Amino acid sequence: MVCADTEEESRRQLAPVNVMYNNLSMGVIDGVLPAPDDAVKELGGLPSMEKYMSGTRELPKFIGGDPQSVQQQLQDIAKDFDVEEIMIQDMMTDHKARLHSYDLLSQMIR
Repeated sequence: MVCADTEEESRRQLAPVNVMYNNLSMGVIDGVLPAPDDAVKELGGLPSMEKYMSGTRELPKFIGGDPQSVQQQLQDIAKDFDVEEIMIQDMMTDHKARLHSYDLLSQMIR
């Protein structure tokens, strides 16, 4: 999960996890998560990002986007799965961006 000021930035922050999944699919299990910019270079550009579509009950591998997009996706997931609580996990390598993501998420519940 990544919440960022823009969708482009959330995709940049998700790039290291995309590299990790690419490596895992090739049997590389001991790879180190690269920095976001290094991951974007390795991927040849920003990774695409699926969005959760209300009513489908088909969860994307990752949730990310700007605050409005993330909030809508989380609300739709909570409604569709009839849950009151959602746990967030991130694998962000940029500590400052991680803190900012959590700050943006916390503003959604105030």
